[in-house]
Amino acid sequence: MASPFRDVKDEDKKEISAIAPRDAIEGMLSAQMIATHDLLMLTLGRSSIEIKNTIDGKYPCTHVAAKLINAFTRQVETFHRLRRGETTDTVVVGQVNIEAGGQAVVGNVKNKLVNKGERHDEK
Repeated sequence: MASPFRDVKDEDKKEISAIAPRDAIEGMLSAQMIATHDLLMLTLGRSSIEIKNTIDGKYPCTHVAAKLINAFTRQVETFHRLRRGETTDTVVVGQVNIEAGGQAVVGNVKNKLVNKGERHDEK
């Protein structure tokens, strides 16, 4: 089996191991979180030593840093949702027309996974 740490720096390997991903998706998300954080720190560092020590000189770096902070926050929230098993899809139906002879279920319908992908509907 190939190593999940292809072309990854040793310090990043340690960080990924500390996060302890349980599967491939968590592993990829961990790597993305680390890469985003590294780039964020680099961007903030560059902002603090920018040649033009003015707001106009720092704006491009701080603008990118704000986007990276937002991305990192979303990645962490996604990681925690995965860990807690809160990955549900929601379908909202706005309007339903029922023709003569048709049937509809009104209310919350929840599906639970039963035996390898089979679904059992609960009303």
